[in-house]
Amino acid sequence: ALKTATIWGAHYLAKEDDLGSLEVDKWADFIVLDRDYLTVPESDIEDIRVLMTVVGGKVVHLVPSLAQENDMEPTGAQVELQGPAAAW
Repeated sequence: ALKTATIWGAHYLAKEDDLGSLEVDKWADFIVLDRDYLTVPESDIEDIRVLMTVVGGKVVHLVPSLAQENDMEPTGAQVELQGPAAAW
């Protein structure tokens, strides 16, 4: 699924020189997750939380805990999932 949304999608659009992977001189929107999507048990995937979202080089979502750790301001909608966002 991850390759379908990244590398394979760029290949399908014939844009693999510009999109699809994190490399110098490529466009990239990305997210930071609280766990490694590729190594968690499949049953835990639904519990992975998005800590930061970057679109067009701009942080559009940043949870309070990661913001504080990086001396930044929280950004975007803050939702409560099993406790306040500040806890994660």
